[in-house]
Amino acid sequence: MVVYTLAFLTGVCLFQYQSVLPPLWCLAAIGFVAVILYFFRLSRLIAVLITGFLWSGIYATIILSDPIDADLLNRKVIVSGHISEIPKTYENGDIRFVFRLQAYRAGKQWILANQQVLLYWRKPQAELTAGDNWQFQVKLKAAHGYANPGGFDRERWLFLRGIQATGSVKLSQHTLRQKAVQDMDINRWRESIATALTVSSDLDNVGLLRALAVGDKQSITHDQWTLLRETGTAHLVAISGLHVGIVSGLVILVVRVLWASSGLALAWPAKKTAAVVGIIMSILYAILAGFDLPVQRALIMLNTWLLAILLNRDISPWRLLAIAMIAVLLLDPRGVLSPGFWLSFSAVGCIFYLLSGRLNPGHKMIVSLKIQLLLAMGLLPVMIPVFHQITVIAPLANLIAVPLVTLLIVPLILLAIIFLVPFATAAHGLIDVADHLLSLLVHWLEIVNTIGPGIIEHVPMNNFFMPLLALAVVLLLLPRGLVIRYAGLMLIITLPFSAPDRPARGDVWMSVLDIGQGLAVVVQTQTHTLLYDTGPAYPSGHNTAETVILPFLATAGIDYLDRFIISHSDNDHAGGAAMIVDQINTGQILTGEPEALLPISTRACLSGQHWQWDGVSFDMLSPDVSVAGNNGSCVLRITDSSGKKILLTGDIEKPVEHHLIRQQAEQLQANILLVPHHGSKTSSSPGFINTVMPGIAIVPAGFMNRFHFPKDKIMSRYQNRGITLYITGEDGAVFVRSTVDAETDLDGFNVTTYRQQVPRYWQQ
Repeated sequence: MVVYTLAFLTGVCLFQYQSVLPPLWCLAAIGFVAVILYFFRLSRLIAVLITGFLWSGIYATIILSDPIDADLLNRKVIVSGHISEIPKTYENGDIRFVFRLQAYRAGKQWILANQQVLLYWRKPQAELTAGDNWQFQVKLKAAHGYANPGGFDRERWLFLRGIQATGSVKLSQHTLRQKAVQDMDINRWRESIATALTVSSDLDNVGLLRALAVGDKQSITHDQWTLLRETGTAHLVAISGLHVGIVSGLVILVVRVLWASSGLALAWPAKKTAAVVGIIMSILYAILAGFDLPVQRALIMLNTWLLAILLNRDISPWRLLAIAMIAVLLLDPRGVLSPGFWLSFSAVGCIFYLLSGRLNPGHKMIVSLKIQLLLAMGLLPVMIPVFHQITVIAPLANLIAVPLVTLLIVPLILLAIIFLVPFATAAHGLIDVADHLLSLLVHWLEIVNTIGPGIIEHVPMNNFFMPLLALAVVLLLLPRGLVIRYAGLMLIITLPFSAPDRPARGDVWMSVLDIGQGLAVVVQTQTHTLLYDTGPAYPSGHNTAETVILPFLATAGIDYLDRFIISHSDNDHAGGAAMIVDQINTGQILTGEPEALLPISTRACLSGQHWQWDGVSFDMLSPDVSVAGNNGSCVLRITDSSGKKILLTGDIEKPVEHHLIRQQAEQLQANILLVPHHGSKTSSSPGFINTVMPGIAIVPAGFMNRFHFPKDKIMSRYQNRGITLYITGEDGAVFVRSTVDAETDLDGFNVTTYRQQVPRYWQQ
C-alpha cells in the first residue's frame, strides 16, 4: 500500500505544476487511460499515478468552476454574509477577517452569492466576532499577491483557503450588524473559549496561549514569531499532530487505568473502552484546533489505529501513515501545496524510520532525546526547499521546548478549558501557570538564540543537491552496525554545492521586484550588488523589505550590499530602509533627501557622481542640488561594457524631466527605462520619452492600486512609440539581463518575468 500511496502522491504533485487547467475532455481521456492500465499488473503503479493526477484535476476544476461575480470587483458594492474565521486584530487596531459572502446588492435587488473573501477594516467602528452576520460596503479585487523568487506566495495561500477576492470595508451608513447569528459556528465557539481564557490583562503571552488553546495564531507578535522561527520551534505553537497524539494518549491511558481498576473490564475490555474515548477526544480536539492539515493527519492515523484495536486488527506504522496520506489527499489534493503537508508527514515518517529495525534501543527517555536530535537531520531535505535555510540550534531549543509544551503547557490549557464553565477561578489559575511556563520557554529560547548564529540563510545548491541530500540522510539514519550508513557521510562531503549564478564581467542584471505600489530594484554585476529603494512599510506591521527584498537577496545568495540608494524619502520607496540597514551588511548609502531619513547615516546623491564595477559604469544624473520630495529622486544611469544602458528615475516629475532634457539630453538615452513616478500623469512627458527613447519600459505599480497607476494616457504614450511595457503588479518581478557574448531578446537585453517563469493554474 505504501508504494501505491507514493505513486498517487506523485500524480497529485505533478498536477500542481500545470500552468492551466486541462479541459474536461482531456481529464476524461486521462481517466480512460488509467482504467486500461490498471488491468495490467506491470502498469498498475502508473495507473495509480495517473489517478492522482486525474483526481487533482477534477478537484481543481470543481473549485475553480464558480469564479467570483465580475459585478463584485473593482467598485464599491454592498454585501451581506457572515464572518467565517476568527478575525485578526493588528497592533494599530485594524482588523483582517474572512467573510463568507452570501448576497450582494445590484441596484435595488439582492443577488445570491457564495464566495469567500478576505477583508481589511481600517479603524473599525465595531468589534467583530466569528459567526456574526454583517452587511458592509466593500471594494473588492481578484485574489492577487506579490510574485517574486523566495517570497511568500500569497496567491497560493489564498487559493488553499478558498478565498476568491480581497478588499476593504468602506465607512458607510450601510454597515450593519444583522440580527441572525451563526450560534453553532465552530469558529465562534473557538473564539469565545480563547477570549474567556485570556481575558486577564496580567498575561504576558496572550498570543501563544490562544494559539495553543484553539489554534488561533493571529495574536502572536512579530518578535515572538521571529524568535520561534530562528530557534526552529514555530511548530510548537500550533495545535499540531504531536499535540493531538500526546493529549489523546494521556486520555487513553487515564481511561484505561480507571476502567480496569473499576471492575468494569469484565463486561467490556478496558483497551476498547479507552479506544472509544480516544476517538471521541481526538475529534473534539481536532475541532478545537480548527482542523488544520497536521491535525487531519494525526486524527486519521490515531483513529485508524484505535479502530484497528476495536476490530482486533493489527496494523503497521507505515500502513497507518499511508492511510492518513491517502485520506488527506482525497479530502483535498491541494494540501501538497502547503509546507505543513510535507513537514507533517516527513516528521512522522522520519520518526517511524528511526524506530524501525533497532535492536535494544535503550531507555525511553534516551530514545526520545536521540529522536529529537536526529529528527532535525532527517527533515533537512524538506526544510531547505521550504524555508531556504537551516536552523542550526533547533535540536538544542527543542530539547527543552518539546516536553515543556506537550507534557505541561498543553495539558494545563486543556484542563483550563474543561474547568472554564464549572470552575472559572481554577481555570484562570491554570492559565496563569501556563503563562508563567511560556515565559520560561521564551526565556530559554532567547538564551539559545544568543549562543551563536542560529540560521544558515542560504544553502548553495544545484539540481542534484536535494535528491543526493535525501539519500545521504536515509543512509546516515540507518541502524548501527550497517557499514553502508557511512556512505551517507561520504555523500554529504561530496554534495554538489554551487554558488548562485552571477553576471559575467561587463554584464549587468537588474531585478525590478513586485512589491505592490512602490519600488525596489536589485542590480548585480560580477562581484557587486546595488539596491535601489525598498518599497513600503505599513502601520499594520507589514514591511516589503522583510517579506520581499530580504527573501529575494537570500535566494540570490546576496549577503552584502555594496551600495544602497534610497531615491527619496516617500514611504513607498523608503519604508523598508531601516530594516534593510538592520538586517544586512551595507556599504555606502545615497539618497536624494538625507535629512528626511535620519537617523540612518546617508550621503546625498548628486549629479556627476560616478563609479565603475566589473566593467559596468554607474552615473548619477540628478539632482543637481538638494531638492525635497519626488523631484529630489536620485536618477541613475547604468551602462554595461557593450554600451547598453538602463535608466532608473525614481519619482521625478515633469520639471526635472525638462531640466534633464536641457542639460543632459545625450546622457538620457537608454535601452531600458524605469518609468518615472509609477506612470502618473505628472511624469513621462512626450519630450522625455522621445529623448530617452527606450526599447523597453518597466512600470513599478501595484495591482489595482488606489491611484490607478499607470494612467491610460501614459501607457498610450509608450505603446504608440512601439515601446514594450511591463507592469510589476501584473507581470510580477521583471528580470533584465545584459549578455555581452550572446544574442538577446529585446533591445540588447534578455527580459523575463516571474509569472512567465512560474505559471500556475490557480493564478488570477
